[in-house]
Amino acid sequence: MFKTKDPQGREISLSKETWHQHISVNHPELKGSLPIIQSAVENPNIIATSSTRPSDSIVYLSTHSGRTNLVIKVAVCLGTDTQGDVSTAMLQKDMLQGAQIPGGILYAKK
Repeated sequence: MFKTKDPQGREISLSKETWHQHISVNHPELKGSLPIIQSAVENPNIIATSSTRPSDSIVYLSTHSGRTNLVIKVAVCLGTDTQGDVSTAMLQKDMLQGAQIPGGILYAKK
């Protein structure tokens, strides 16, 4: 569906399979939001380690351009330090939604 780079130079991909079989099915509120998901990876407010898989996953958090009261969260499984694959995307109410970030914030937009 897309291959792009994040602000730290990682190549991030979203496969057709993940889009059609997971995100579109389990998060139907994101139907038609592919450009917003890609933008969240390219221009996030925050990149942080994942609270559920801190050793190999990161999350991208960005304000949702179409719904100002929501944040889009994009989870990425890292294959290497320079490459990762989107595993899911969802909407949430605030930037960190009470999450504990074991490895901390890796990037914050200035």
